[in-house]
Amino acid sequence: MAQARGRPKSIPQSIYGTVLRLLSEGYGYRAIATQLNQQNVATTKSSVERLVKGRGAYRGRRVQRHPS
Repeated sequence: MAQARGRPKSIPQSIYGTVLRLLSEGYGYRAIATQLNQQNVATTKSSVERLVKGRGAYRGRRVQRHPS
């Protein structure tokens, strides 16, 4: 079986507690994402924000761009 390429679609559930702890310590979304990336958990600021706000992971929706 081939290994999946790219970053995971969402933050692993096992990391949720770490995200919430960092948030309660005053870290912002970008700083939390930086901390997770340093711990080899590939993520982005927007993924952290979605988790904290309870929006869940992106589900493969594509953004439709309108021609200019």
